[in-house]
Amino acid sequence: MSNRIRRGIRVCPVCGSGRLLPHLTAYRPFRVLRCALCANRVLDEWEPAPGTDEFERVDFGDYVRSVGRQREDAARRILATLRDLVPDRGALLDIGCSFGWFLVQAQADGWQAHGIEPSAIASRQALKAGLRVLQGRFRENRFDGVEFDVACLLDVLEHIGDPAAFLDHVAGVLRPEGLLVLQVPNAKGLVLWFLEQVARIWPARAESSIRRLYQLDFPFPHLNFFTPASLAALLRRHSFEPVHQDLWPVFSGPIRERLAYSGTQRVSWFDVGAAWSVSRLAHLLRRDDIVFLIARKRGRLHPPYR
Repeated sequence: MSNRIRRGIRVCPVCGSGRLLPHLTAYRPFRVLRCALCANRVLDEWEPAPGTDEFERVDFGDYVRSVGRQREDAARRILATLRDLVPDRGALLDIGCSFGWFLVQAQADGWQAHGIEPSAIASRQALKAGLRVLQGRFRENRFDGVEFDVACLLDVLEHIGDPAAFLDHVAGVLRPEGLLVLQVPNAKGLVLWFLEQVARIWPARAESSIRRLYQLDFPFPHLNFFTPASLAALLRRHSFEPVHQDLWPVFSGPIRERLAYSGTQRVSWFDVGAAWSVSRLAHLLRRDDIVFLIARKRGRLHPPYR
């Protein structure tokens, strides 16, 4: 926990409401608040300290085994959806592009694919692969006035303490009518709901899984868990109009490796079976744990959240 500092949340970063209620308080000093207005989950008490590289202590092989399959599956689905919305490929920016897996597939699909990544470790790997990647923080770069046809935030916005200001900056690098592609965890997902119930009844049993879902043992935890409705409302207030939304399963590829990636728990076959069962049920009930959304840039701001 040495890389975290106290933050203290007073208003919801999504809708601005001051009605934040205790939601998950079993694991002090970390706790989760829930907005009574928009149902957004907010991580309270901790935020990343500056200057930390999230891949500094990551074993690349473990990382690939854990998330590689899911990243590749998501890239294929995203690009297939974009083909219907943007028949003519243009300039695409992947914000927080990590090692560049999405950029590889986007480039192969005909996009002029660019990326920006704060991690020096990940960006070096992407550059070695011949990808157009800038190392640095998105809000500190203007891209020499280039306007992109598509901007992607894949597993990024949930790590941002002020998502509203971040979206305003994204709108600034998109051409008129440009598209924003988002992938974030779902606060109404069944896997999250199930683990939170276990945490209330048996906190010690659920602790490692909750820490993994909120990424508390990584330099940049999940600061927000959006609902599909709260995410769409946030976008409408910040120059975007949603045009496509879907829910995707949290597990794609080997479940055991996904569960064990943080290194904070021993994963039993019971854990794997329970995760698979809840994930399958979530899919059947349309309560999958990943929100996928595409929004189009508008020319004016939407009225405040009601």
